[in-house]
Amino acid sequence: MRRKRMMYWLCLFVAGAGLTACTPHEQTQSADDVIEIIKRVNNHWQANHTSESSFFWSNGVYHTGNMEAFLLTQDTTYLRYSEDWAKHNHWRGADSDNRKDWKYSYGESDDFVLFGDNQVCFQTYVDLFCIAPDSQKIARAREVMEYQMSTSKRDYWWWSDGLYMAMPLMTKLYRITKNELYLDKMYAYFQYTDSVMWDHNAGLYYRDAKYVYPKHKTINGKKDFWARGDGWVLAAFAKVLRDLPESDAHRELYLSRYRQLAASVAACQQKEGYWTRCLLDPQVAPGPETSGTALFTYGLLWGINNGVLPAEKYIPVVKRAWHYLMSTALQTDGTIGYVQPIGEKAVSGQVVDANSTSDFGVGAFLLAACEYTRFLKNKPATSVAEDDFVAYLFVYFTGNKKAQEAIHLGASLDGYSFFSLNGNQPIIASDTISSTGGVRDPHILRCEDDSTFYLVATDMVSANGWNSNRAMVLMKSTDLVNWTHTVVNIQEKFAHQDNLQRVWAPETIYDSEAKKYMIYWSMKYGDGPDVIYYAYANDNFTDIEGEPRQLFFPENGKSCIDGDIIYRKGIYHLFYKTEGHGNGLKEATASSLTSGQWTEYPDYKQQTTDAVEGAGVFKLIGKDRYILMYDVYGKGHYQFTETTDLQNFSLIDNVVTMNFSPRHGTVIAITHKELKRLINKWGGAVHFKSVL
Repeated sequence: MRRKRMMYWLCLFVAGAGLTACTPHEQTQSADDVIEIIKRVNNHWQANHTSESSFFWSNGVYHTGNMEAFLLTQDTTYLRYSEDWAKHNHWRGADSDNRKDWKYSYGESDDFVLFGDNQVCFQTYVDLFCIAPDSQKIARAREVMEYQMSTSKRDYWWWSDGLYMAMPLMTKLYRITKNELYLDKMYAYFQYTDSVMWDHNAGLYYRDAKYVYPKHKTINGKKDFWARGDGWVLAAFAKVLRDLPESDAHRELYLSRYRQLAASVAACQQKEGYWTRCLLDPQVAPGPETSGTALFTYGLLWGINNGVLPAEKYIPVVKRAWHYLMSTALQTDGTIGYVQPIGEKAVSGQVVDANSTSDFGVGAFLLAACEYTRFLKNKPATSVAEDDFVAYLFVYFTGNKKAQEAIHLGASLDGYSFFSLNGNQPIIASDTISSTGGVRDPHILRCEDDSTFYLVATDMVSANGWNSNRAMVLMKSTDLVNWTHTVVNIQEKFAHQDNLQRVWAPETIYDSEAKKYMIYWSMKYGDGPDVIYYAYANDNFTDIEGEPRQLFFPENGKSCIDGDIIYRKGIYHLFYKTEGHGNGLKEATASSLTSGQWTEYPDYKQQTTDAVEGAGVFKLIGKDRYILMYDVYGKGHYQFTETTDLQNFSLIDNVVTMNFSPRHGTVIAITHKELKRLINKWGGAVHFKSVL
């Protein structure tokens, strides 16, 4: 743990100096590390800002974050700070008692009692009530909201911010009063907001009716969605769903909108981890912005933590966002910078830099940091660092007989000496997971959330002929022991596939640009060459989305199969077999998976004159060295080579041992807990006593 903490603080120090020293995956923060950051940020804010400030929305949003910090850390200093603020404002918002003058359009004077910006303070008052009940703390909140609900008006939330300011208050007060009217009116008000500001095609909310396309466009003619505005909405959904009864009649609608918005937001993220102020037109106001990014991070993390969003899809998004918050937004003294000033849209030319801070930006950061802490506490397996790995898992099949066309496992402590698990017998009966009764060429991937695993394989029995299969098997596990599965038959799924001859050797990789998992494999049509295609997996990894598209275009136009891609230092390295014309392994590189711009290398990478197939590359734990292994299928043995640059390879067969004979497999690194779980299930402990 000390080594991990030292590494994190080194990363943070260098990042604070303006360099990005560590990627999100390299930061091995613990929950305690993040709590230290929360305290540094919040202590810095409170030391420089009095609690005797107005109930105004920006202060109110800060206190929603401060209360989360208290609930997480139990630091009573934070509790007292919000209590003092509430007392200073007499547990009220806008102060008018003349109901006939109460308004809900924009305004900061005392008669704008029904304006949501002047109601966000009530959220904190309710939280304080729940900690130490006293009816006076929520008396004004109930008076205002119950009067509002007595009216027939529905358009109280006419701007996107209003959902964060007031919508969670409705569920909070429902939980105290059990008055169903809070939920009924919340739905009515939300229906109005949704009808005015929701764009079904974009899956995003406009800030308000002024910005609806095509009445309003960006300077480049695009739809104008303000990041902080959609941040307010996503965060509001998280807060509402947290308190909303499971039995609520409209819960599924809120969940549906939340998931749609989350998907659209994730697709807008910049590669550096932040979201620009104009979501679909970054050129309007380019560069980092913290308040929207922090609200998105909070909203997405809540969904991950509560099983509402698929972790394997959204954890990579969150990790990039958190990296931005750590490396750019957080300053060395605890200031949160790059916060867009108060406003309602992306402003071209507006200065947003390290010195741009605000109360609501700090509140948003605290929300995100608290939820990230819960993420680290609740899902410790999702923060696997390279020094957590202790062994390697080899997934393979064993031959061309039907009984051998099945998934087998082996393991190694050093990447050179491998031992079979389960007595070299299949771990899953092929006829239970495939359409043909056999599976070949298994490929395993550790997902970006570090706790989910994807395994794909060719659905095929070779005795039926090399042109007999049309499908692949998709499998998913969270423990490497229990697997779910589906069969994807390309010919049955898509039209115009009558001429399809075979579907071979699928593999999976995370595409950081598309923010999706890509499955790629080779297919052959008629008398044409085998070509490597790709499609993206759906969120549940049970199917592919969209028709297959060609991934790699070899210059010679000839066949290529058995693609294996590894990412290193910004470059994708594709190793493939030149099927039918040399039967060896070649390499191509690209900086983007789907650009089609691959640089091919003329030399063969195998260290033998025999025909080979099934390239598999894996990194040695804790070393900048890689193993390229492949199947010398005509001679019935495997060959291992080693490299430091993924270009030049040296034969290392003299140091490699296996007590099994694999065919076309793949290797990943695993943790001690994962190895122990596999050994407990499949046996083989005698070979791993030194670490068990």
